[in-house]
Amino acid sequence: MLRRLFSSTLARNLLQLEKLEIYNCRELEQIIAEDKDEEHLQPVGPTCNFSLQSLTYLRVDGCIMLRRLFSSTLARNLLQLEKLVIDNCLELEQIIDEDHLQPLCFPKLTEISVGYCPKLKHLFHISVAPSLQKLSRLYIIGNDELEEVFWHKDGADVTDYNEIVMNELRKLELINLPNLTNFWPAGYQIPFPSASDEDVRNCPKLRGNSEGDR
Repeated sequence: MLRRLFSSTLARNLLQLEKLEIYNCRELEQIIAEDKDEEHLQPVGPTCNFSLQSLTYLRVDGCIMLRRLFSSTLARNLLQLEKLVIDNCLELEQIIDEDHLQPLCFPKLTEISVGYCPKLKHLFHISVAPSLQKLSRLYIIGNDELEEVFWHKDGADVTDYNEIVMNELRKLELINLPNLTNFWPAGYQIPFPSASDEDVRNCPKLRGNSEGDR
């Protein structure tokens, strides 16, 4: 019964791993173990910050017990990530740990695809958006509880991120998202992203984030 794919010790040694695909691990709860049992194994200092540092492609499909994809520490190391695909993760509630938010950057990410994760309410915190300058393809399909693509904490200053532009976005699919109300967090005056190839269907609650949009 596989509950954790890698121990934290092993993950720190996967410095050259570029491609990782995980299919139908139905008992998987963590990609990298975060048990307190392993705290005594974790070195203090920068060494612990290099897990999966060369990863360019990650696909997770059919891992129905997975509730969170990345800790914020792991996500901070994924500077080379180019493609992220998440499908059929029925218990997934967070892509990145929302309890310990840290500045995150995905400067090389060109494609994101998230489908059929019925408990996911949003994808990323709004602070991630400015780093997605190379994002060219975004597919979000069949996530029943998704309310926003990007979110922010209540009480956050909405003026901090009002200049976000996704100039490279070419393909956008938002399909069968019955609870999606906003692309950007409510209150943000950011235009709905424009893509040359856009398919928005069965999103009955979707509205734009600035006057005149959608």
